[in-house]
Amino acid sequence: MITFAGLLASGIGLVILVIGDDVVATVNAALDLYDDFRKMEDKPLANSRDNSKTNILQKSIRIEQPRQLAKTIEGNLDKAGLLCLTVFTTTIILAHIMAPIVVFMDYDAMNFILRDIWDALGIWNNVVVRVLSFCFRMANMYIFYMEVQRILPFIIFVLGIAGQMGLKSLGIVLRHAENARLGRTTLTTAWITRYRGIQVLVKVPEVPLAVQTFVLMALGLCLSASMNFASIRFLDYGLNPLFYIRFPFYAIVILLIIIALLPLAIRANTTSGQIITYWKNRVRAQGERRLISTTLRALRPVKVYAGVNGTNLFEVDKPVLGTYLSSIIDWTITLLITFPRDQLQLNFGKLK
Repeated sequence: MITFAGLLASGIGLVILVIGDDVVATVNAALDLYDDFRKMEDKPLANSRDNSKTNILQKSIRIEQPRQLAKTIEGNLDKAGLLCLTVFTTTIILAHIMAPIVVFMDYDAMNFILRDIWDALGIWNNVVVRVLSFCFRMANMYIFYMEVQRILPFIIFVLGIAGQMGLKSLGIVLRHAENARLGRTTLTTAWITRYRGIQVLVKVPEVPLAVQTFVLMALGLCLSASMNFASIRFLDYGLNPLFYIRFPFYAIVILLIIIALLPLAIRANTTSGQIITYWKNRVRAQGERRLISTTLRALRPVKVYAGVNGTNLFEVDKPVLGTYLSSIIDWTITLLITFPRDQLQLNFGKLK
């Protein structure tokens, strides 16, 4: 457990040192691009009745109303924000609760290591040695839980914020494309240029993004299958409930992270494809300038790849999500078959 915490801390430090500047630049670019789209969306539609003085007055009154903390700019309940607030607050509190519980109940791996060392030296019964061992174990467990509880915010900052801003920007473009298809507004090169900005935002960090996606998918597959296996196999082993509950808890958390991150790339691909289709329908139905028609033929949907060292192995789309979840189930079944109950009872009988 301590080794795992050290690996997590080292991994975070290396990622920050290697791609920290690029991550900050990407997140800032995504936020700036979203602000630009918001300004463009706030402009009244050319062929609608929103230009009337009454609607303009209503908009100004609505904008000046005090914004509630639990709601978005559109006035909807901020479910994602409330979920993140609850999860982050809970994980911080949980870190301070679980560390002393694990140490007091002697569930940490460092306890067995230190006890074997002190027994071999014949000083385990020394009060000073026990106090120093207890302090060392407590510090290590706090480090472990603190590193674990900040992994999720780090992943959200690296992938979640930029991905959500990109999706919100694509959502604004999609609403404009629908209005353009229905003839409520005109299609201009400004919107196409902004859409290309989203493509550039994804294309510039394509290599590190592909590596991050591949590594996260590989780790998610291994960890999710392992936690599922432990949750099923150790169910009737007579383990202490506080010890056993960690397996299903981590299995659920890992699965939630997978379900939260993978659909970002899938939604970006499907939404951008709809945008291009709506714009092309507008051009075919009503006709536009030749420049716009030529530009639309060169546009492609936004794609996110998973790969290693500049080699893209596969594109993250809808079939990949189904295949990935099926692989987790296959790996879980394989582990259950490979490590039967009798063999684990023989090897891990001390856990009872």
